[in-house]
Amino acid sequence: VLLYFFGWDLQAARLGNWKLHLARYNADAYSQGWGTGRQNLLLPRPELYDVAAAPSESYDVAARHPDLVRRIREAAAQAIEQYPEPARQAWAETLARTGRMIDT
Repeated sequence: VLLYFFGWDLQAARLGNWKLHLARYNADAYSQGWGTGRQNLLLPRPELYDVAAAPSESYDVAARHPDLVRRIREAAAQAIEQYPEPARQAWAETLARTGRMIDT
């Protein structure tokens, strides 16, 4: 699995042609954010894209592939444990904002 970060914040994971978006910021990169500032937040539901079939990532197919979503999510959780402490800490903070991992 290949992990995508913005700074230390995990945003997405890719396995083969499949890219799973896990989190996004609560504001645009060049704005101050809302209230407490910019935070990396889990998506209410992960978004899955077949980047070979739709490179623009315009067609979320997560609902049709729940097992693949689960597999990539689990692979990402294992992979991030091998990253430096700031990345692991940032992901732990992202998860703590909801108190659970995202649902499929």
